[in-house]
Amino acid sequence: MTGNSYSNTSNNEWIDSNRISLVIPCFNEAKRIDLLSHGLQKWKNNWPGKSEIIIVNDGSTDETLVAIRQNKTLQKIQKQIPLKIISYPDNRGKGYALKKGVEAAGGNFILTLDADMATPPIALFDWLKKTNDRFDQNTIYIGSRVDPDSQVMQDRLRQAAGRIFNLFIRLLTPLKIRDTQNGFKLYPKKIADDLFVPLQTMGWAHDVEILYRATLQNIHIVPLPLISETIPGTKINVLKDSLMMFIQVLKIRKILR
Repeated sequence: MTGNSYSNTSNNEWIDSNRISLVIPCFNEAKRIDLLSHGLQKWKNNWPGKSEIIIVNDGSTDETLVAIRQNKTLQKIQKQIPLKIISYPDNRGKGYALKKGVEAAGGNFILTLDADMATPPIALFDWLKKTNDRFDQNTIYIGSRVDPDSQVMQDRLRQAAGRIFNLFIRLLTPLKIRDTQNGFKLYPKKIADDLFVPLQTMGWAHDVEILYRATLQNIHIVPLPLISETIPGTKINVLKDSLMMFIQVLKIRKILR
């Protein structure tokens, strides 16, 4: 899927001088923890710089927390990379889970990504090739499934719903980004703190509020291509959740205007 041109003894100045915090929200992911651990194993084996992993169990009602704690691959990773598990009893929403993860992050860059590893963390190598081997401290980098260079394996209904939703976003907010909802995003820590602390949208539309706030603060946002695959077992109901997100966008516009 994605590759890198760096060895485990990196000579990349940016990698060597920065620490990445991976923030991964989980809700009822018990059946997909093996996908999570496999993606993190690849990260551990290939990323030569400093990093930490923060997994946030967002009030799962299945065996997600047990599966995380008992996964042997994650146990091995934890011996070599700091791995924190944040868990609370009630489901609060993806935005809230990310907010808690960002709050706990100790790296100077934060990579948010989905637990199903639809885009794995080692995709950062591909992004580095697009950004002259470094990420800027004053820029947010976001995955864009509509970029011509992206490779997206997604059913047509989800693609159509996503495009319609993002059209509404562009009409109702200052955002001109054509894909706000991909979970794969890289934030400088200071920017992430400034944006997530006041976050009020705790559901799926949290990305819109975060990027809206960034736009109002004149923070540079750079969409980048990625490889993304829809993993079986998604909890998103395309029609129902799109309607809810549309309502949330109207609320966000009212809050921030």
